[in-house]
Amino acid sequence: MKRGFKVILVSLFIWLVLAYVYPNVFAVPLSSWNSREVWKKNEKEINIYPFKFTYTDWYGSEGYMLQYRIDQDSLKIHYDCDFENCNDTIIYKSGLNRYKTNQFYTVLRSLRIDTLKNLYVGEGIGHSRVEVELEGNNLVSKRIILMDTLLPKIKTITFEIDNLLPSNKYRIQKR
Repeated sequence: MKRGFKVILVSLFIWLVLAYVYPNVFAVPLSSWNSREVWKKNEKEINIYPFKFTYTDWYGSEGYMLQYRIDQDSLKIHYDCDFENCNDTIIYKSGLNRYKTNQFYTVLRSLRIDTLKNLYVGEGIGHSRVEVELEGNNLVSKRIILMDTLLPKIKTITFEIDNLLPSNKYRIQKR
């Protein structure tokens, strides 16, 4: 029993050493010591086509608007309001790495937003209005207006936008 355990332990040690010395030959998900190098190599191979995505949420009763603009390089949140001396202002700006952009782009492509109608009206009082715009290579350009309603596909997109944000301050879905 002891001898079998020693053989397994020695072979595991040899395997880990070989995986460290030859990471391209031995695909080792356990070798986290070189995961950053592997990620940098894979990041260069991701092809992201230019796109623009805009999610605009008008808070009618409060009198202001938040607009999330996402493209292949950045995420910007614009603020505008109905009050005097209020201008369109960028309140948050962040660059996106290729991995996060690829995740968001993949979700956009998989949801097939082009199958949605242009206008959805719910049975609410009329205070909530959301507008979604999408354009880009390999994506069908689409503009959707949601009044007092939220579709599952759009809710999925809001969760993905929230995942791009580092803090809860500007998240769409307050968790």
